[in-house]
Amino acid sequence: MAGRKSKYHTHVEPYLDVIAGWCRGGADDIQIAEKLGIALSSFYKYKNEFTEFSEALRENKEFADVRVMNAMYKRAIGFEYEEVRTEYIEGQNQAQDGQKARSAAGNRKKVTRITKKVLADVRAQTKWLDLRNGKKGIEPGESITIRFDKDEAGV
Repeated sequence: MAGRKSKYHTHVEPYLDVIAGWCRGGADDIQIAEKLGIALSSFYKYKNEFTEFSEALRENKEFADVRVMNAMYKRAIGFEYEEVRTEYIEGQNQAQDGQKARSAAGNRKKVTRITKKVLADVRAQTKWLDLRNGKKGIEPGESITIRFDKDEAGV
């Protein structure tokens, strides 16, 4: 008596590109198995049996992980960004320093650009260092001491 036919060739293999996109978008194994309509146990079985499936998962999950790590690093050190505000002003005919342009309705469009700064985040710094150094983070209530040499501090 032969066992059931594997769903791999009908439910997984034709969708490797789609699965790659799900991984890049941050989907986990449970979500992927549900979207494919297969049991989680089958998912892991196919992952072990089919190299192209396990490679697609690994490579594309790494891509998502790198994006998250880059965002965490950016948040840890702080960053600047530009906010653009567009305002439509009725009935003004004079332009101010080239930032207003006449729209089809006769209104003027004013574009304001503001540079904003996001300060460094201590929690993101701690998490980044934990992941980077393979160490456990600083627990709430735990104190730390940071000492600088005069040369390091620029004194």
